[in-house]
Amino acid sequence: MVMDFNNAPKQFENTEKHQHSLEEIDAAIKGQLRNYVLHLFPNAQINRGQARIGSLLGEPGESLSVALDGADAGQWLDHNTNESGNAIQLWQQCDKLSF
Repeated sequence: MVMDFNNAPKQFENTEKHQHSLEEIDAAIKGQLRNYVLHLFPNAQINRGQARIGSLLGEPGESLSVALDGADAGQWLDHNTNESGNAIQLWQQCDKLSF
């Protein structure tokens, strides 16, 4: 017996494609910033509104700091390399992504 699904109705068809703006993504990340940083860097130490990590490679240490609250929330700085950026760039650097 052969079953032919060529004419089967589509289960799901997304007719509205929504692209999120950078501002929407940034706001969503900032709303879960602590969890976001801990997902990227499970070894991060959280203290006084900052996460501290050894580097973008994620090892334990304190060279890389990420602001978790306040006006600078999401901003990060690696004190050894002077690299810095926002929360999206942190993910990009951590996972070697290009957008």
